[in-house]
Amino acid sequence: MQSTKYSSGRHSKRGLKNSDGKLLYDARGVRVQKKKFSGGFYNTLLYWVLPFLVINLLIFTLVTSTPKIDVTIADTHDYKTTTVTFNVKSLLPLKGVTALREYTEPIELSKDGNTYTAQITKNGNITLEATSVNGMSTRVYENIDILDSTPPQINPDDCEIGNDKLTLKISDSQSGVNFDSIYAVDPLERTITPSYVDRDSGTVEFAMYLDSLEVYAEDMVGNPVQANFSTTNAYKLSQEQNEGAEASSDENASDEDSSHDEAEENNTEENEES
Repeated sequence: MQSTKYSSGRHSKRGLKNSDGKLLYDARGVRVQKKKFSGGFYNTLLYWVLPFLVINLLIFTLVTSTPKIDVTIADTHDYKTTTVTFNVKSLLPLKGVTALREYTEPIELSKDGNTYTAQITKNGNITLEATSVNGMSTRVYENIDILDSTPPQINPDDCEIGNDKLTLKISDSQSGVNFDSIYAVDPLERTITPSYVDRDSGTVEFAMYLDSLEVYAEDMVGNPVQANFSTTNAYKLSQEQNEGAEASSDENASDEDSSHDEAEENNTEENEES
């Protein structure tokens, strides 16, 4: 049987060594792998520095971890209420979750896992806050403005009084006008119902035989509006218009007289020259 030969190095019972005495091959002829990490520096790095960094990073993460809040505001179907739903994500257990309206008024919350729900019945600012057990908290501010809290609008420019009749226009941009709620009260405290209603244009007419009417109306969620209409203003406006017309007539008459006098003077001058 032919023996294995090596070009350099010397044999020992444990294997082949080089000239420095380092083992190159073991007794079975397998090359000995060098240790990648050896010596004091690598031991310090592996057993002291890296664990120190990992532990401190973990402590820092736990101490500074803050909850995250994702908010969804639902649309309103009746203009009276809406639903605010928010999900809280936290690395640590939560210490508390609160909701406030206008920064002071508590809002009742219902919980389903990490999801919280609040029923909102008024417009305004709401504050949502989640606090973790490490004392870190997150606040989210939302503004609710989709609920109808304003009464219908009556435009004075669209109101007319004349021929024993009051005509007005009423509108509401959110829930809409409740036309069945419209009525008026005259100076004798009699209730007057509209004689004509056009729901598409918002035009409403009342019979008006006395000098004033007090009109009442609501929108579909019950916000009321009240307006007083009097013939005094109409008469005053008519009087001003008449005075303006008379003044205009006087000015026109004065201009005509001046033109007539100038024409007569011109004719006299022409006759004298001839």
